[in-house]
Amino acid sequence: LEHYLSQYKKTLLLVSHDESILNECVDCILHFFDHKLIRYRGNYSTFLTVREQNMAATQKKIRAQNVKLEQDR
Repeated sequence: LEHYLSQYKKTLLLVSHDESILNECVDCILHFFDHKLIRYRGNYSTFLTVREQNMAATQKKIRAQNVKLEQDR
């Protein structure tokens, strides 16, 4: 099944809790988060890594904004 799905050339919506299938068969992840649909290129492991990096960068920006707000008071 994994081989067949990984060779499939058309669009396919795959919903699975099996990380190995998602790692072997997908090259794009659509993630619905915060009322937005976000596209990640790569397999599931890549999605997890990039999402974590994005979340860390967002948290860093929020902390910097909070520090600036405190300084402006």
